[in-house]
Amino acid sequence: MKKIRWIIICISCVIFLGSCQTNSVRYELMQDVSQIISIQIAEGINERDALEGNYDKLKVMVSIPKEQWEMFLAKFQTVPCSRYRNDPCQSLEGNVIWITYADGALELIGDSAAFYQGPKENDSGDFLRYYFNLEQFNSLIGQYIKK
Repeated sequence: MKKIRWIIICISCVIFLGSCQTNSVRYELMQDVSQIISIQIAEGINERDALEGNYDKLKVMVSIPKEQWEMFLAKFQTVPCSRYRNDPCQSLEGNVIWITYADGALELIGDSAAFYQGPKENDSGDFLRYYFNLEQFNSLIGQYIKK
């Protein structure tokens, strides 16, 4: 009886862990591209600063010119990412893509997490469960930082 219970537990764990990841999804922006008012590349911030709205701690490294937004976003959409159904990594350290929308909402996208802060002051923000291919994400960012 103990052996059967142990086997059932092991099989359940394998099924559960296997269901936590979805391979190769396309990252979708939280709002329509027509609502974007700026795209910047910045040095990231920690979870606490993001949740408390301390965006002044983001150090902007480069602002993407409006005429390059379409090309930048098209390249960004080709960076492979996975979506996990576990608790997201709540860290935006390293380089992040900082998108600001016309209604005041913002989106911070790092290699191992994304963060969305809605337009309302009482919206505390939410970490999203996306994890990008680190090498390709940093390669894209590097193309714009070097300019």
